[in-house]
Amino acid sequence: MKLPAAQDLLRHLVALRQVVSRSLIGWLAGVLICYPFWERLWALLLRPLHGVPKEQMPQIVASTPIAAVTTSFHVSMLGGAVLAFPWIAWNVWSFLSPALHAHERRWARLGVFFLSLFFLVGVAFGYFVLLPLTLHWLVGFGRALFTPMWSLDAYASLCLRLLLAVGLLFEWPVLTWSLARAGLVQAATWQKYWRYAVIGSFVLACFFVPPDPVSQSILAVPMVGLYLAGVLTARLGARKERV
Repeated sequence: MKLPAAQDLLRHLVALRQVVSRSLIGWLAGVLICYPFWERLWALLLRPLHGVPKEQMPQIVASTPIAAVTTSFHVSMLGGAVLAFPWIAWNVWSFLSPALHAHERRWARLGVFFLSLFFLVGVAFGYFVLLPLTLHWLVGFGRALFTPMWSLDAYASLCLRLLLAVGLLFEWPVLTWSLARAGLVQAATWQKYWRYAVIGSFVLACFFVPPDPVSQSILAVPMVGLYLAGVLTARLGARKERV
């Protein structure tokens, strides 16, 4: 009995390695596609600074000899992640699909679409809303004491991490639907802690946006909405499972 179990585990590990390998290859392919256009992508990352008065515009400097090189890779990595995300989601589905029933596989294919869609919506929200708010606040913070000179690679890294984090955060409703459908969690569990989610959203918003009620609400309200949407999708997932 132990030998078949070990063989099954080995097959799953081999399949998981293939999924990781294919996902990495897809991501690297996206990076290679984006790299020739990294200067244009860099110009897009500078666009959230538009609207800052000229006299307050921070100087973005190459603080190390290889700063421009590392920045080109950071920007291309972000573009590659956005391009390759549908491929990565599809590979994850291909790994999980053998454990699903035929009717569940149809829903899983739809889940791949929504995973990609919500990720792109999250990146767009981060780029058009959250990133400008954060950068404009950073420009003004401590300006009376310091002259803002931002390093090239630090700015690119900040944009990269923030946009990817928001994109992944927007996957929450799809994740809760999947967990509920798999029977790992119930919608009542998420609903029970919604008050903590509201408080936690506003506390988390303090670390990303200016400390004023309007700016914090711009980030916290969508986060609360995503949490409540996760409760709803968890209910839908559990409901489909009972049918």
